Amino acid sequence: MFKHEKITGWVLVASTALGCSAAADRYTAVRSDAFAVGDHAMTEPAPRAASTGVWDDASELSLEHVQRLAEARNPTLVAARASWQAAVERYPQVTALTDPTFGYALAPGTIDSDQSVYGQKIELAQRFPWPGKLALRGEAALGDAHAAGDEFESARQHLRHAVTEAFYSFWAVHRAIEINQTNQNLLAEFQRIAESRYSAGLASKSDALQAEVEHQHLVHRGIALERDRKVAQARLNTLLNLPPSLPLPLPPRSVERPKKLAALSRLEAVAIETRPELQSLAHTVAAREADVDFAHREYLPDFAINAGYNSLWEVVDKRTVIGLAIDVPLQLGRREAAVSEAQAAERRARAKLEEARAATLLEVSEAYDQLVETEHVVHLYATSILPVARENLATARVGYESGSNDFLTLIESEKSLYVSELTYEEALAAYHQGRARLEFAVGRRLASLDDPGVQP
Repeated sequence: MFKHEKITGWVLVASTALGCSAAADRYTAVRSDAFAVGDHAMTEPAPRAASTGVWDDASELSLEHVQRLAEARNPTLVAARASWQAAVERYPQVTALTDPTFGYALAPGTIDSDQSVYGQKIELAQRFPWPGKLALRGEAALGDAHAAGDEFESARQHLRHAVTEAFYSFWAVHRAIEINQTNQNLLAEFQRIAESRYSAGLASKSDALQAEVEHQHLVHRGIALERDRKVAQARLNTLLNLPPSLPLPLPPRSVERPKKLAALSRLEAVAIETRPELQSLAHTVAAREADVDFAHREYLPDFAINAGYNSLWEVVDKRTVIGLAIDVPLQLGRREAAVSEAQAAERRARAKLEEARAATLLEVSEAYDQLVETEHVVHLYATSILPVARENLATARVGYESGSNDFLTLIESEKSLYVSELTYEEALAAYHQGRARLEFAVGRRLASLDDPGVQP
């Protein structure tokens, strides 16, 4: 750390002397962010095998805990931060003066000569760019550094989105397993009722056999769900850089109900302002603008100041000299090409920014519409379909036990409730996954943007 502080100090001194102290302050700030010691300050990914004790204190799987763990262990995020840090360290390189040159020469014939004194020549020179050139190089480097920081934030948000989707997939499959087991128990109970009615001569044996068939279908579905659970577990563990087969704590039994969303127009405005990808491209545009200004300033000459001592001069007053050397910018074709190249790179950056803005608005709109649709499905099942399906099953059961309807009606009612419960839980998981997708499209957590209140 002392080495970095020492280098930074020399950079600040040189930058201030060349009139770019404000840019140096910005460099210090962005470097502090890139190398900050905190939750996201990672130098290398946590080894996949280092899984001992990860879940020791977790009685229940928490989305917030999983997200924090992913940000601390995921190697993709470590790579993104390293790219940011590398981009930041370009600034002191491009804003520093070239090293001074030292020259020494001697007259060999004067060595051990009895006729003349020892002749030598010493020269020290420092090259300086035309004022403003280093500042423009620094602006370009800072723009690229800020862009890399925005790319890191984009990678972090992408990871949160992926973790959220994986978490709710894991939650949904556990809920499906619970619903499957509940319905297996329900069918076993229906089978006992059917056998009792058959023993009393009130029903045929086919009722009990039909219940057994349906029960075995659910047993088979349970096997498939267990496979889905292992896949969801492996996906979540992979995002956490943990062994795929590492057991996870059980997810919560319930999750938050849908919340009222802010207006689409507001979310679109926030996305244009805060989406990290757009911020990264905007900083890239600023960096390319600095490149264009630098290319224009290359028409101005660089210069060097030198000082020397030459003992070959017999007159003592002539031995010490100072001088100035200046470039003669005659290679106009090279400079014109450099300006044209820089302008083309700027146009490309601006075009990418406009393209990304349009794509962001489309992404926000699509995610918003999908979320509204999923929210409607959750509301519909919670307030209408599920209560009706439960009441229908209860009615069919009473009717079968009293002999007013057949066993097929009871089985169909059970199937309808089973499908309705699964659909509701899947829709609830899809809703939270959709919120994560919309948050990623907007580039900001939705909690501060939601309208108050919860959907009934």
